[in-house]
Amino acid sequence: MSLSLAVASPISAIEEGYITYVLPTSGSLELKAAIGDKLKRDNGLESEPDQILVTCGAFGSDSHMRLSYACSMEEITEGMDRIEKAITVLS
Repeated sequence: MSLSLAVASPISAIEEGYITYVLPTSGSLELKAAIGDKLKRDNGLESEPDQILVTCGAFGSDSHMRLSYACSMEEITEGMDRIEKAITVLS
């Protein structure tokens, strides 16, 4: 995927209503309890559910970037243009 397509696709998806804001979460209580049980059983580590953070699989990957914003579409477009220019300079 070209950089311009990678930049244009999310903007189009937002404009067409395919992407909406989703409230952040640290994972379900049941999942965090199961992870805590695994950490205790396999690693001897004690933990509480509020000490465990579960993220989606895309974060932490070298091929993904997450952007969070609270501004106008014009500011988002300007920001994406700046990111594109920076990536071009760095590559």
